[in-house]
Amino acid sequence: MSPTSPGLYLVEVALPVPLDQTFTYRHAVAADDERGIAVGDLVRVPFGRRKVLGLVIAVRFSAQDVRELDGFRLKNVQQVLGEEYRILGDRRRLADWLATYYVLPLGMVLPLFHPPRPGTKGRAARSNPAEYPDVDAAGIQLTAAQQKIVTEATAVLERRAFEPMLLHGVTGSGKTEVYLTVIGEAVARGRDALFLLPEIALTPQTLARIRARFGDQAAAVHSGLSAGQRCRVHEAAARGEIKVVVGPRSALFAPLRDVGVIIVDEEHETSYKQDETPRPWSCWAAPRRIWRACTTRCGGGSAWPNCPNASGERCRRWKSWTCGGCLSPRASARS
Repeated sequence: MSPTSPGLYLVEVALPVPLDQTFTYRHAVAADDERGIAVGDLVRVPFGRRKVLGLVIAVRFSAQDVRELDGFRLKNVQQVLGEEYRILGDRRRLADWLATYYVLPLGMVLPLFHPPRPGTKGRAARSNPAEYPDVDAAGIQLTAAQQKIVTEATAVLERRAFEPMLLHGVTGSGKTEVYLTVIGEAVARGRDALFLLPEIALTPQTLARIRARFGDQAAAVHSGLSAGQRCRVHEAAARGEIKVVVGPRSALFAPLRDVGVIIVDEEHETSYKQDETPRPWSCWAAPRRIWRACTTRCGGGSAWPNCPNASGERCRRWKSWTCGGCLSPRASARS
């Protein structure tokens, strides 16, 4: 029976608690409820005296009005959040990998995949006048070396293959322009892009430059935004209204529909490593999100590549490119 059909269902839910098990709840689907409940849904449930968010792992129909299971009284699911908060596909595979790699219950990595207080309504952030110099994409001419990198990345996008790339270039060598050109190729093919930055402070200037290219299709997400603003970006990305998400390590978990490229700028920075449990390191987690979908390119860029990725390149895990020289004098662009 479909989980959208009227009736009583027993729902297995993974919760953000340090217990390697799921918890069973009851959920009654009314005759006029078109939403129902399904695997991957984010739900709000009672747990002790608290109300917590959990991930639906399994759903089974119950022909009887079951109120107890193994001697424990079953509680009801209090809320099924909107479809924008479902965790499926590459995000679910990434959650499974994080839980396995860091030896944690699946529910413990769940908070990474949704904003605080999901479902909170928020208004669009008030737009401020541009505080950074505009860079006209039409006036920029890539050097031969930079164009070669873009051509290689575009070929990977065409094949929908996975290929990590390490881009090495000094400040001012045009790394950011290479990133934006590759993102443009992904968006032109209907794909999405993630642009990760090591610090929130770098987000406004990078977002201004990206919005000059992609307009309202680009948005930032970080802890400096209100819960409502973060929910608004999350929901818009899940609906396909946002194609490029910019931000620090938390942006990696944005619910973009079809990620074509992930940029990890200044990938040598230690701030990509989270201090709190589950302590994911974005430089490792980013390739895992797209490698398991096998449909995209992951790029890391730095003037000082870190040792793990540099050695990975020598082991042929990463293809290494050097972004030498500067952009054509027709236009200048910051790295």
